[in-house]
Amino acid sequence: MSQPKYRFYATLLDSFYWFLNSESETAEQEFIDKINRVPITDEKALERMNKGTELNNLVDMLLVDKSIVQEQFKSEVVDELLNYLDSSVAQHRTETIIRCNGVDVLVYGVVDYIKENKCIDLKTTTAYDLGKYKDSLQRHLYPVSLFNEGVLIDEFEFLVTDFNSVFKEPYKVDLVESNAILSTYCSELIDFIESKQHLITDTKITSRTFPDNQ
Repeated sequence: MSQPKYRFYATLLDSFYWFLNSESETAEQEFIDKINRVPITDEKALERMNKGTELNNLVDMLLVDKSIVQEQFKSEVVDELLNYLDSSVAQHRTETIIRCNGVDVLVYGVVDYIKENKCIDLKTTTAYDLGKYKDSLQRHLYPVSLFNEGVLIDEFEFLVTDFNSVFKEPYKVDLVESNAILSTYCSELIDFIESKQHLITDTKITSRTFPDNQ
């Protein structure tokens, strides 16, 4: 099997979607910074990210050992998450190849939880409205990739908490639609990368070497 020409991870595709639909004057630079893995310096953004990561890690540990004592999060929220995610498989890395623009693209990511026929992504937010994550490309990437591994997923669900309440945002899986959406955005991302190659310093997303980075 030939080496894929590009490697796109789930959150990069979501960031690309945000960039395409953003009206911010700094959106393009922010997305290029995402490609180049420029460290986030905004303290409030870092605090939100770290809090979400801490909750996710805590839930993973408690699913294995419920005797762990925790005091950093609201106990009712943690208990509800644990009860819902009981018997799930946590942090499953998945990847698959998508053919688009005449080249192979490796798309990959880590599924937070798989339970029976459901793929679950745990999200934390400061404010939640129903349908907040409907445009996330994760809900297309993971079912397609899992299917190609032989794991059939009927439903993708965002399990969301604002640290006070828990919300569920489920979507039925349509593999035909998801394959088409992934192919479209991967193709557009390839075009973007090719047009901005002089600004890209982190080439982990591609097997090629850009002329300016040789």
